[in-house]
Amino acid sequence: MDKKFIFKMMKSCLKQYLPEDVSLTDEDFESMYEKVVRGKKTDESAVLHDLVQDVVYEYITNSPYF
Repeated sequence: MDKKFIFKMMKSCLKQYLPEDVSLTDEDFESMYEKVVRGKKTDESAVLHDLVQDVVYEYITNSPYF
């Protein structure tokens, strides 16, 4: 999967949850990217947009920063 495209999708999705002055680390994005890839490998029929939405939402709700 195209990593840059997925990162762009994650950043776009994060805009609805985070103020613009909050930024995530590269490690955060890598971790979320790996979860998206694992989700797609587990269920090849899964919609990429839905996977990204789920991973970002999980990150925001379980993050100690928020």
